[in-house]
Amino acid sequence: MKDKPVILVVDDQPQNIELLEAYLVSEGYDIVSAANGEEALGKLSDNQIDLILMDVLMPGMDGFEVTSRVRQDNTHRLLPIILVTVLRETEDRVKGIEAGCDDFISKPIDKMELLARVRSLLKVKAYNDKMNNYRKELESSQKKYRKLSITDELTKLGNYRFFYSQLKIEIQRSNRYGQPLTLILLDLDNFKAVNDAYGHVEGDHVLSRLGQVVKKSVRATDVACRYGGEEFGIMLPMTTRESGLVTAERIRSEFKKEIFAAKSGKALHVTASIGLDQYKTQQDMKEFVQRVDQLMYQAKKSGKDNVCSESYS
Repeated sequence: MKDKPVILVVDDQPQNIELLEAYLVSEGYDIVSAANGEEALGKLSDNQIDLILMDVLMPGMDGFEVTSRVRQDNTHRLLPIILVTVLRETEDRVKGIEAGCDDFISKPIDKMELLARVRSLLKVKAYNDKMNNYRKELESSQKKYRKLSITDELTKLGNYRFFYSQLKIEIQRSNRYGQPLTLILLDLDNFKAVNDAYGHVEGDHVLSRLGQVVKKSVRATDVACRYGGEEFGIMLPMTTRESGLVTAERIRSEFKKEIFAAKSGKALHVTASIGLDQYKTQQDMKEFVQRVDQLMYQAKKSGKDNVCSESYS
């Protein structure tokens, strides 16, 4: 963090830079200097400059052009710029304002006027910086809140609300582009008995581990959610039912390997029943979910710990 404001002094005459440095350093400012416009623009790259004090009449790129170039970079759109000039015509000042400068100071420079204008603009910058930081913090908080509002705290997967909002998007995409979409619904077998026998803490551990297994078993483009208490929904975009079966079997078999209730002295394996199907073009979303849900319960009726798709019914 900087202890002092940093002022960039730009002038092609070394003696002018020395004079301005003498005025500003005596007031506690740190000074960076540049002898031309190109050099000045290069000094802005590290975002440490708090104010630019720049001569207008310089060879090559004059102060007006430098100011315009600075304003084209959104990073520096609020960086204070004071133009130092011998030009006194109104049209010259209008040109500077249109280029984006904040103030002018005329030559020969009066020290008290210079310092007053610098202090004033630095106060404005400090306020703008404070408001900008506040805005960023607010945006970050809002982003975190939005994420929390659609995330299941226990499994870190999407929640019920996110499940339906995302499924709607995936269905629209499937209808529009004719791409396959497969939905998996998973329900833990005998989960109430697990909670009753081992307690809800162990039950939560089971759900958390299932969330991790699901994450490891799907692609980055897939969407996994905790659909209900012990029910999970997984959307597989651009995936046929046959390919979805591979993912469903992977989840089922990997989760079955997990060992729970180790403290009880007896290893506990929890299984899952899974239903899946491919979306049919222009099908109602509710009907689609209900059909996959029925397949999931068909898997339970068939002995649990298995995968059921339409082709098996």
